[in-house]
Amino acid sequence: VAIVISNTNAFKVAGNLAGQTATAVPAGRKQRIVKLSAKPFTVAAGRKTTVKLKLPAALQQLLKRKGRLTLRLRATVRDPAGRRRSVTRTLSPRRARPATRTFP
Repeated sequence: VAIVISNTNAFKVAGNLAGQTATAVPAGRKQRIVKLSAKPFTVAAGRKTTVKLKLPAALQQLLKRKGRLTLRLRATVRDPAGRRRSVTRTLSPRRARPATRTFP
């Protein structure tokens, strides 16, 4: 899942982006909240960057079967002074549609 992170500050920020499912989903024999591994990122002042989080196999299968899932993402950022802030967003990635061919 590709996530675009933008920085509207006049200074660069660095941090980690982590995620988990918003609700418990079937994983194995039980319903559980599945976590995505965290990825570090750095965003220059006034710029955007894309961070790619890899979905675990259980979530890939669920996305393929249901067509979409709901994730809760948390970005913990540090400014140059060392202060930390957390920003949480919920998003729903959808299954990619197969490419359609057009013939002339």
